[in-house]
Amino acid sequence: FITNQYDDTIYTDSYIRLETSFEKIESKTFDIEPNIDIRIKLAKLEDKLSITLDNNTNKINQNYQDSSEKSDFKDDDYSIGLIYNTIKKNINLKFKIGAKVSSSSYLYAKTEVKKKIQLNDANNIILQQKLKYSNKYKLDNYSSIKYNYRINNQFLFSNYNEYYINSKIKNNNLYNSLRINQKLSNKNYLNYVTSINSNNMDTNFNIKIYNTYISYRKYIRKWLYYDILSNIEWKRENDFHK
Repeated sequence: FITNQYDDTIYTDSYIRLETSFEKIESKTFDIEPNIDIRIKLAKLEDKLSITLDNNTNKINQNYQDSSEKSDFKDDDYSIGLIYNTIKKNINLKFKIGAKVSSSSYLYAKTEVKKKIQLNDANNIILQQKLKYSNKYKLDNYSSIKYNYRINNQFLFSNYNEYYINSKIKNNNLYNSLRINQKLSNKNYLNYVTSINSNNMDTNFNIKIYNTYISYRKYIRKWLYYDILSNIEWKRENDFHK
């Protein structure tokens, strides 16, 4: 997600999240993308277990991280899986097994380790390692580090860096971003982001994309909000013209 208001919690109860995005790219058609995320906690078994149904594998800005934005070997097919989530010694551990449901369905397994290091009241670092294996796309490996600095009650500065590689294509991808989250009120937020994407596909690890965007989020209710996002990209393939 673009910002972390209300989304920063660890969901321990069942929930349903419905989202629709409307995107208009200059000189291209208008796109509409519906997304669904359902999690059902298996209370009779253990609080740490839940069943999930979603189609957000390829969502940009999921959990306010860009995740290489347009990585190879991703799809938007529906996924159903079983999640085990626990916290041990301030380390969040998540394991997921499931299946993609499509014309060419496949099985996958995913593990995620996240640790938050609180330096002081205003500064923290979040380390995260994600591995996903499927018989179709082989091994996805994500490593990231995020630094947060709470300037005051209104502004939060973040520096997010992520390294991604897929064992099938063996291309290294690096994503770096600087962002400022501004709280206008309890229901209104702004996010300012500038980022670069680099990889060694066809070149020796040159920058491929410069990106900047401003997003606005308005909460109508705690469970209902809308986002407005204005984004500009400069790509190497276009000689870094807009």
